[in-house]
Amino acid sequence: MTIRAADLLHGSDEDVVVNLYLGILGRWPDEQGFAHYLEFITNRPEHRAEALATMMASEEGRRRGTRLDPSLVAVPPHEALATQMRLRTEWFRQELARRDAAAPATTHDPATLEEVMALRQDVAALRREMEARLAAIEARLSGELPAAPALSPALSVGYVNDLLETLRAEMLERVRRLEIRQMGG
Repeated sequence: MTIRAADLLHGSDEDVVVNLYLGILGRWPDEQGFAHYLEFITNRPEHRAEALATMMASEEGRRRGTRLDPSLVAVPPHEALATQMRLRTEWFRQELARRDAAAPATTHDPATLEEVMALRQDVAALRREMEARLAAIEARLSGELPAAPALSPALSVGYVNDLLETLRAEMLERVRRLEIRQMGG
């Protein structure tokens, strides 16, 4: 998957830090690193690109060798959200696989197995829903569906942008809840 730098810089300050860690380092942020980068960019959107460059140039970033499309040109919110959801979903899958591999083969604790299955189902359902909702929004943006009823073209753009932001907020909240469950909190 090609990741555009601009995809990682979209969203709230907290989301941007998580995006940078997942997109560049391929891992969830540790508590100290999260706090450091969050403090650096909070209420300073102009620092986001600098945080990206710093992380790419870090020893860990160089070792991982992530290649990004360097464009910082703003991307449509639904495209950035789709990239962010793919990154998070892939991280969840890798984390589940890692935990499965680390679990003793003789562990047959029904509660543990049930929780793992529930997490997998939640991630799969979230991904399916996100893909369906994004497809509907993309269809509306491309003109395949009628514009919002009784709205002028200028208001329709605002309406669609509001839908995108609502979708983004809902999806990220659900992902955060899954992340908390996954981390055992």
